[in-house]
Amino acid sequence: MNKIALVTGGSSGIGKVIAKILKENDFIVIIASRNKERLEKTAKELNIDYFKADVSNLSEVQNLRKYIAKKYKKIDVLINNAGVASSKKLIDDNYEDIDNTIKTNVLGVIYCTKEFLPYMKDGIIINISSVAGLEGYNELSVYCASKFAVVGFGEALKKELKDNKIYTICPGPVDTDIWKKYEITPGTKPEDVAKIAIDITKNKYKNGEIIKIYKKKDLKYI
Repeated sequence: MNKIALVTGGSSGIGKVIAKILKENDFIVIIASRNKERLEKTAKELNIDYFKADVSNLSEVQNLRKYIAKKYKKIDVLINNAGVASSKKLIDDNYEDIDNTIKTNVLGVIYCTKEFLPYMKDGIIINISSVAGLEGYNELSVYCASKFAVVGFGEALKKELKDNKIYTICPGPVDTDIWKKYEITPGTKPEDVAKIAIDITKNKYKNGEIIKIYKKKDLKYI
């Protein structure tokens, strides 16, 4: 029987490539995103299921959970990938961006994990954090705070969970649209992150492991 995987932020970038490789490895894949147009386009392209949901909004996460619970009854792999980033000194940052970063990157991970845990047994949770969740970087104070939170959340949950495993992937800059506006092409590709995700599902990493992936030369960009 095919295993079921949910990828948040699955309409583009790292999430889209993770969804693609999961589908290629015979998973039933559902992607979620707040961007309906891009979500529908990606779902059609990959021939996978989708549900529009903003992970920073609890009621939308609960609607996503109700949809999956009714249609699939369970999930085997939850990939908390949805995230946002902005680069500003804290003194210049605005509260709208600060709230969006914390709500999406932190509460989104917590909401999704809490809502779906009752539907997981012997399952896998993969949280996408960042090297900025392991070390502070200039003009990324709020983003770093959010990604440090994701790392800590995973470390604590490892001690709580009995029937499920949890992992945290910490990429450096990845070659996605976010870097194109800076005319930068990082050496790490979304496929590199997706390979780690699929290797996790094949038990190639230890439960609770924090997996770093980056090209040293790319750290100069953050």
